[in-house]
Amino acid sequence: MGDQVQEKEEEAHSVTGWAAWLSTVVLLGFALLWLRRQGNLLHRLPPGPLGLPFLGYLPWIDSLAPYETFANLGRRYGPIYSLKLGDMLAVFISDPQLIRQAFSRPVFSGRAPLYLTHGIMKGHGLICAEGESWREHRRFVMNVMKQLGMAGRQGASLMESRVMDRVLEFIQGLKCDQMKSTGEEEGVDLVPGLRHCIGNIINGVVFGRTYAADDPTWIWLQHLLDEGVKQVAVAGPINFLPVLRFLPKYRHIMSFILDGQSETHRHYQEIIDQRQLNLFNNADNNQDYTSVVDAYLLEMKRRRQFNGDDDVGTFTIIQLYHVLADLFGAGTDTALTTIKWIVLYMILYPDVQSRIHEEIDRVLLVGDGQLDQGRIPCFATDAERMPWTEATICEVQRIKTILPLGVPHGTLDDCELAGYLIPKGAMVVPVWWAMNRDATLWPEPLEFRPERFLIVDQQNHEEENDVKKWTFFKPDHFMPFQSGRRMCIGDDLGRTLIFLFTVTLLQHFRLSFPPKFKDYEQGKFPQPDYGFTLVPHPFPVALHPR
Repeated sequence: MGDQVQEKEEEAHSVTGWAAWLSTVVLLGFALLWLRRQGNLLHRLPPGPLGLPFLGYLPWIDSLAPYETFANLGRRYGPIYSLKLGDMLAVFISDPQLIRQAFSRPVFSGRAPLYLTHGIMKGHGLICAEGESWREHRRFVMNVMKQLGMAGRQGASLMESRVMDRVLEFIQGLKCDQMKSTGEEEGVDLVPGLRHCIGNIINGVVFGRTYAADDPTWIWLQHLLDEGVKQVAVAGPINFLPVLRFLPKYRHIMSFILDGQSETHRHYQEIIDQRQLNLFNNADNNQDYTSVVDAYLLEMKRRRQFNGDDDVGTFTIIQLYHVLADLFGAGTDTALTTIKWIVLYMILYPDVQSRIHEEIDRVLLVGDGQLDQGRIPCFATDAERMPWTEATICEVQRIKTILPLGVPHGTLDDCELAGYLIPKGAMVVPVWWAMNRDATLWPEPLEFRPERFLIVDQQNHEEENDVKKWTFFKPDHFMPFQSGRRMCIGDDLGRTLIFLFTVTLLQHFRLSFPPKFKDYEQGKFPQPDYGFTLVPHPFPVALHPR
């Protein structure tokens, strides 16, 4: 009896041993197949540096100037390369043809699953959205912008009048401040006035209202925008390592972002309630709108009437909050930052400033030639007559790319680019900083030379100093408002706003640094601040009336 038990135990152990061995072989087989697949996948990915487990390449990124890190990697690995940021695969592109090719394709029109865009914003709005919600809202906002006068240089008089009202308010404010202070000796800070006036242009378009300069709510909204841009930059690692949000440093940032979002949404609801009263109290006026808020509310009403059962599809109140925030934040910050850089470069290059002064005088002066009789500029008719001004604006946008890494895209499915595999869910980053400083595209790229955007008009060229000899020219590889299906919606408004503020400021003043300000001495360029945009180190401006 004991022998039989022993035999059965040995038989059971034998079966168990074979089962364990077979399981091990199967597991090893699956492991080898997985490793082979991973090897094939890695072999087909764009080249790039290795990183650490869980962290990827994050430890080697310059936190103050990440765009420099990625530009340097592009010089090492080529115009398209890949690396890991945490567990996320990121593909970086610094070739303009590849950028145009990729971003024109629907598969590249998504957003990478970053924590801030997907975890906090939940894919709402315009910047963070993708798929049908993004397509519907982009198409809707572009149509609204056209109706409000932002359909290019033709028929844009309504929008130009809105902009010029604020430009003239800004200039008048500078003149009043100059009368009250030493002006030229101590200099003035242009930023508060610029932020107020540019912000109110965007407020009028987006919300259908403006604010007084001393309005407490407006002061708070401006502070929130200014700080939010900085905090999002500091919070960048959370996108790839969400667990960091529990650390004290990042917990404070997350509280700032979430609390600010909650408070702005509450304020937006107050605006929405007021606009609804204005819109729907008069039944005959339901098709008229003067802002994005009005148009959105009318679209929601139309959808309810058409679909019934309160069905508005993707046009929800939560979505409206985020659309408003995106349009206000992006529109105000990018235009303000660009003008800051233009003013700085006018001071650093007084010879270029003088050329623009000459051009302004030639185009805008009327009557007996007195400057105070010069007419106000008009983007639709004057921009093409002022090639040096246009070229200078573009050269500033090139040499100090305000969005050095653009807004990252995401792939909606597995795809190929330049012969490489780009997996679904990869983050695709255009390195505009590298493209705008590529010596093969821009000879002597670190030199500030507006002439890059000018060609000689042989038909009008009579002598060396002929003011009519230049024609503005924009190369295909210059894309200051991004490219493809997700390029900037407000590019026409942005061009108009930047041109009119620049020309009107230089029409009335010559700009310089105050005598005691030495931060930008020759050969010394302070590190710009990098958040959502690349912002110059603060500087005062001495205003010399012309």
